[in-house]
Amino acid sequence: MVKFIINNKRKNLGGVLTYIVLFFIVWTIYEVEIATFIKDNYSTNIYIISRLLIKVLVWIFPVFLYLKFYDKVNPLSYLKLKDNTKRGLVGAIMLSLLFAIYNFSRVYFMGNSKLDLNLNMNTLINGIVFVGFTEEIVFRGFLLKKIWNNSSFRKAMLISSLLFLFIHYPAWFIKGKLIFPNLIFSSIYVFGFAILEAYIFKKTNSLWACIVSHSVHNFILSIL
Repeated sequence: MVKFIINNKRKNLGGVLTYIVLFFIVWTIYEVEIATFIKDNYSTNIYIISRLLIKVLVWIFPVFLYLKFYDKVNPLSYLKLKDNTKRGLVGAIMLSLLFAIYNFSRVYFMGNSKLDLNLNMNTLINGIVFVGFTEEIVFRGFLLKKIWNNSSFRKAMLISSLLFLFIHYPAWFIKGKLIFPNLIFSSIYVFGFAILEAYIFKKTNSLWACIVSHSVHNFILSIL
């Protein structure tokens, strides 16, 4: 029995590690090569739609396939999308308020208190509305739980938060943001953001807390 449990854990860990490697390779290729090509050669609308579709195919679709056919579990239940919805929404409101207080205070003390509500369509669709679904399903609903199954929550929170940070690096590279000292501050901020999302996920046992607060957070950053 003990041997079966150990072998099962190794199998699950191997599957997760394979997923992580493939996911990072595919998304890095997309950000560095494919996204740049589409943006330079096609219209803005095609870029926006293609980015959304590709992100669904690369981020969400494999997770659902993995859970459905490899783990043989209900994806919605595993990802905590079916239960504790009200508790999740309450958690989302609390975390969103924290994000709002911090970011509005930061901008105010930096002397820039103007709001820019003129959001472009790409920011609205890919940076705000759908970002909570795609990124939270992968990093909190799937990876955090998978790592947590093989270690303590603290380790799972740290590892999944680091992975969440690293997945931003390809896009930052293309945008010329992988430069010091901005890289250090941005990395600390994104890592801290991921830690808070992992914590609220554990407390509410609902991915909706992460999905909603993530989208609200990005909306706040977009208008500041």
